[in-house]
Amino acid sequence: MKLITYGGLPTKNSPISSREAYMLALKSRFITGIAVDLYYTNYKEIIALADENLKRLSLTEQELLNKSPDEIRRLNIGNMVKIHNLLSLTDILDLYTKTQTTDSLVLSLENSTDNSGFVDEVLSILKEYSWVDVYIKSPSPEIYSYLSTSRDKADFKLGVIIDSYNKVDLALDYDVDFFSIKGNILEKEEVERLIVKHEVMYENVDYIVDFSNLIATLGPELAEKISVITDIVAMVYANYGVLL
Repeated sequence: MKLITYGGLPTKNSPISSREAYMLALKSRFITGIAVDLYYTNYKEIIALADENLKRLSLTEQELLNKSPDEIRRLNIGNMVKIHNLLSLTDILDLYTKTQTTDSLVLSLENSTDNSGFVDEVLSILKEYSWVDVYIKSPSPEIYSYLSTSRDKADFKLGVIIDSYNKVDLALDYDVDFFSIKGNILEKEEVERLIVKHEVMYENVDYIVDFSNLIATLGPELAEKISVITDIVAMVYANYGVLL
């Protein structure tokens, strides 16, 4: 099982989504990737943002997206001891370049007022960093549809989200590279069917009682094909272990 950290590896003075949190994750020997949520501001800026950042800033998502690039750069997602700023997609890709890592980068494109413009801008940036192993998914059906027709614009792996609101028909042959499963909503046989042709990423496993049993019954060979996205890395690592 591979471990992907959501928003980096935060510490007491380096919050989730901060530059230092990303760097710690990229340097970790047992982490194989970073997952980030990307948002498109009303000023056409692409920023990585976690819900925890909004709580710390006491802002709603829309209030943040209405801010100018200068206003966003002045925001402090850290504390009084150490100031940290939100990073753009380019900032994160530059960290991948600096560390020369082979870690994956999992991008979730959140809904915006200009979804096609958002996707085009993301893919234009990714084209300049073609060596980075990028996975893209989106909770927005419109963004997913546009991504599926834009696979020639950049090198990336396309994924479908499976959750309680989106129960896909697993009997169909999807032209995607991976499935992102949120919660313990699939039977063992369904997971096995997916793994035959696709990569599988699990989210929210921190709260799934039966997840360790699923991994055990799948066996080591199939378990190695599963990645887990989490913001509580230490707990998942301790409970389930990571096969690298």
